[in-house]
Amino acid sequence: GAVQVNAFEPVPVIADVMAANLNCNYRERSCPIKIHKYALSDHNGKAELFVPHQGHGLVETSCSLNPDFRAQHSGSIQVNLCTLDEFCASNIFPDDLSLVLKIDVESFEPQVLTGAELLVSKKRPIVFLEILPESDLAYYYQWMNRHEYNHFHLLPPNQIIPDIDINASLSHRDHLFAPKELDLHGALGEQN
Repeated sequence: GAVQVNAFEPVPVIADVMAANLNCNYRERSCPIKIHKYALSDHNGKAELFVPHQGHGLVETSCSLNPDFRAQHSGSIQVNLCTLDEFCASNIFPDDLSLVLKIDVESFEPQVLTGAELLVSKKRPIVFLEILPESDLAYYYQWMNRHEYNHFHLLPPNQIIPDIDINASLSHRDHLFAPKELDLHGALGEQN
């Protein structure tokens, strides 16, 4: 139901698979999904994207700009970087358009959020993101307080649990941040 989806994928083989999949699924109608072949970060430019060991024979989807994300790498590729603020400056979104961000960038989530300061301040998107156990939780608390967002844990099956504490573990790595003015906490409080 989204009017427009902007997907950012810096790994060429993954972007190509995604494009082929979209071509198969949207052959006879307009596709709302645009693929941007660069990584999001807290600055524009170029960087090394580290590719984990690929001994499993599948397309590796857990590449990271963080060289310490995995113990072993099969290599790295040079990718272009962009901030969400820069992207939004050159792509106009209607004022009444609600935005949702889904960020899963293998431990580089704080950098993506830092590069989206203006977007968050002006557009107040709902933010879904992965927080891994080794993450700097202080960053998320500061970000949440600075931007006046509430935190929710996302748990199976389809549970959205309001919680002021951000707990990160492999079994609780999916989180939602919503602007306080949405009163998502109140709306969901009776369901959970």
